[in-house]
Amino acid sequence: MNNKNSNVIYFMVALLILVLTGYLIYKIFLNINNPLEENTRVPITNNKEVINELGSDKHSFLSSKKSTSNRLPIFFKDTEVNISNIDVKDVLAIAYNSLSTEDKNGVGENSNECANSSTLEDYPENCYKETIDIKILEDKIKSIFGSNYNINYQDFNATLSIYCQLNNNNYVCYYHKSDFTSPDYNILLAYKNSEIINNNLVVYSYLISVNNKSNGGVYSDVNLSNYIDDLEYYKSATTNGLTAESSKEIVNHYSASATQYKSTFIKDNNNYVWSKTELVS
Repeated sequence: MNNKNSNVIYFMVALLILVLTGYLIYKIFLNINNPLEENTRVPITNNKEVINELGSDKHSFLSSKKSTSNRLPIFFKDTEVNISNIDVKDVLAIAYNSLSTEDKNGVGENSNECANSSTLEDYPENCYKETIDIKILEDKIKSIFGSNYNINYQDFNATLSIYCQLNNNNYVCYYHKSDFTSPDYNILLAYKNSEIINNNLVVYSYLISVNNKSNGGVYSDVNLSNYIDDLEYYKSATTNGLTAESSKEIVNHYSASATQYKSTFIKDNNNYVWSKTELVS
């Protein structure tokens, strides 16, 4: 009888050890928040594959952000962009576009007449508009740019067709015709690799620009100032259109001549938040 009781106890202890071991492995190595979310938890690992996967998704986040004023990359410029000099209107737009539908509290209908108003005061009552608690927007900004980021609230273009106006402790966002310019050339970006330096996540990216007009070409920089090739390879790679895959293929083909960027994400409340993006000399 005693042997049976002992066997049961041994079994229960072994099972408990197995469960605890599995839990610790999950928490330490596998429990990483979706890297596409801005407030990604810091992985407690030096696994290069995990770091590269996280860095690749951080690159995707940065490269997808374009200014509503000129449709040029927000983070990849010809000078360093950092937490001190980034355009606050771009910060507000990035945060707005990271909010959920529920956060925006949208009401009303969408019709052609909605975008014809020049101000909120003459905006039709039945047209779609959103009322966003400024605290919700603040929390989103802090999750992307860090808890110490000093927010200078002001009106801003949230998208090419939605304008947000500060109204006491809320933003009221509504359809609005915006004047903006768009570049007549393509800016292509590709992920290179990532590493941990001094507890910071450092992400490396490549950039080239393509003017695909008849007299255009491929350039190594964002301003089309350094010509590197004609359009022959670009055209052969985009016979089925410029896709994410063909874009990556083209940039990697010119990686030896492309401009290289380094983006640094620092720890903030056990999260990786963007700090700066600079050119690699």
